[in-house]
Order: sequence, then C-alpha cells, then structure tokens
Amino acid sequence: MEALGMMGSDTTLKPRYRLLVAEDDKALRDMMVALLRADRYEVVAVGNGIDLLHTLKVSLDTKPETQPFDLVISDVRMPGRSGPRAFAEIGYGPRVPPVLFITAFGDEELREEALRVGALGVLDKPVDFDELRDFIRGYLVTKRN
Repeated sequence: MEALGMMGSDTTLKPRYRLLVAEDDKALRDMMVALLRADRYEVVAVGNGIDLLHTLKVSLDTKPETQPFDLVISDVRMPGRSGPRAFAEIGYGPRVPPVLFITAFGDEELREEALRVGALGVLDKPVDFDELRDFIRGYLVTKRN
C-alpha cells in the first residue's frame, strides 16, 4: 500500500510555479512553452514588449492573493518595447517578478543594462534548453528555501 503513495503524481511533491515567457520569435516561444509545460510549470506567453509590459502590469494590479509570476524569461529585443525597457518602466517592488533575459546580441553593455533593471542573468541565443532548464530549476529551488 505504501508503494502506491510513492507512485502518485509528482505534483504533490513540487509546487506549481508560474512563468511568463516573452519572445517575439513564435517558433522559439512555442518551443520554450512546450518544454516548460512538460516540466509542469504554469506558463503564460507573449510575443512582444508591449504585451510583456501589459501582462506584468495586470499581474501587479491583481489582488494580493492572486499568485504572481515566479519568474519571467524575456527576449531583449522585441517589437514595441525591449525587455529591459519594460522592466525599467515597471520598476521595483515586492510583487515584481525576477527576470532572466535571452538575447542574440549579448554584449557587455547589454548585460550591464540587464543587471541595472534587476535581471538574474542573460542567456545567449541560440538558447541551450538544458542550460535554460537548469537555470530555472536552480533559481526556483533557492526561491523555495
């Protein structure tokens, strides 16, 4: 009988984290969403900087009991607004989620700008999905503790 409890769904063992993915390349966005959902994360996806800013504002304006995003994975250069600019406009606050930027243009100046707006880091494209998954898991484990 105890073995049945061990074979149950691992959703009882792992908290349900909410992630926001902002990426203008639809194929890459769809791939990241599928990968993260397969890892049992709740994922919301947007395709440009305006939608990123709007989604963040809505999540911050909701009732405190609404689960906020645990992490944002955002492209740097997107139509409408860059990822760093969207976060600069949001500002800092207790409910503002941390962000990991991804970019095909990862120079030192960009990395410094990302850190100024509070980014956890910057991953270069093409995205190494194992590196992305390891980063997310590592961050969420430390967040939980």
